[in-house]
Amino acid sequence: MVQLIKATDKAEAEGLPEGFRFLVANDMRLFEPANLFLYKTCVISGRVESLDTQKTYAEALYDWFQTCEDMGWEWQDITEHELAMYRNRMLTIASPHTGRSYKRNTINGRLGTICRYYSWAHKAKLIDELPFSYENLRVPRSHDSAALTHLNRNSGLREVNTLLLKSPKPDIRAIPIPELQRILQKLGPAKIRDSSDPRPSRDRIVAEASLLSGMRRIEIANLSVSQIPESGVSNEPFRQIGLKITKGGNPRDVYLPQEFISRINWYIKLERAKTVAKARRKARQSGFTYEEPDALFLTQDGSPITRERITRIFADAAEAAGVPNADFHGLRHTYAINLYKILKRSDPAPWKTIQILLGHADLGVTLRTYLKAVEVDEAAISDAIEDYYNEILYG
Repeated sequence: MVQLIKATDKAEAEGLPEGFRFLVANDMRLFEPANLFLYKTCVISGRVESLDTQKTYAEALYDWFQTCEDMGWEWQDITEHELAMYRNRMLTIASPHTGRSYKRNTINGRLGTICRYYSWAHKAKLIDELPFSYENLRVPRSHDSAALTHLNRNSGLREVNTLLLKSPKPDIRAIPIPELQRILQKLGPAKIRDSSDPRPSRDRIVAEASLLSGMRRIEIANLSVSQIPESGVSNEPFRQIGLKITKGGNPRDVYLPQEFISRINWYIKLERAKTVAKARRKARQSGFTYEEPDALFLTQDGSPITRERITRIFADAAEAAGVPNADFHGLRHTYAINLYKILKRSDPAPWKTIQILLGHADLGVTLRTYLKAVEVDEAAISDAIEDYYNEILYG
């Protein structure tokens, strides 16, 4: 059975970054072809800067090789038939992370990683033929894409892997405020030290951090205590936080309301401090030493929260609130769409500002993602940014 192992800090001496995922066989021998691919693609190549991306690649290969073992397939002898069976299987089972059906984009992402691995193996002469093929498809242009003409000058033809599923364009929309308020209520109290609601506030603060800044899961999971400014030392209504770990590895700044920063600091001093103290006591009783991580958001056992945990917590809250189709990334969309409405009052084309705040490397990505959504919802312009925050968070 194949296992997925996370490298420790000692791995740095071997040239691997701490947290690098690699595959081993039952007898703990390295699964060399896959690990060499991961090393070449995610360490040697300068195109992959995030360990989160490396983790995604490693998990895709782990699931694939585990499937090969379960089905009695030799990975070197795979054809399009086996890859299609694997794809179709994912259409019928639930994700262990969310408990829901796999999204088509997730399935295509895994297939893409597996096919990249086989392309690498073919170039390395580990296999004789590629187990997939391509065809040229003409990509239709929407009316909205006219705004992108200067960004996209190709002929409209694209080479597409025949194994990939046809994915409908995602329905980009803001989560309606009544639904959002129900989800937030399920996540925790609106205020820390609320005597009428003794639940922890961490999960709600995590969601609000994305709602108020557009931060992604990976960015929130990698926030550190040292990044949070002190409360009450500035008269500015918003405080700037520099994000070091982002999707694509491009640092950027986010801006959070002063009042929200105060709530985060209360979380650090109260809930997080209790979690750390409990973890220290438990470790001491077991004869170990607990080293407090710098991560801002901790789980009950004192370890840094993961993006998978963030996904699961929000999905459970949305389900309990009767909004099963809402997902955590929808908070980022809600931020972007409402920000557009507010900025457009003084700037008829605020896309560059939105691009910078969302951390998109390419303005075209921002336009392709949100242009249609904001045009459809143009009439729902908010009164003011302060009202937006207060209405969403405190109803």
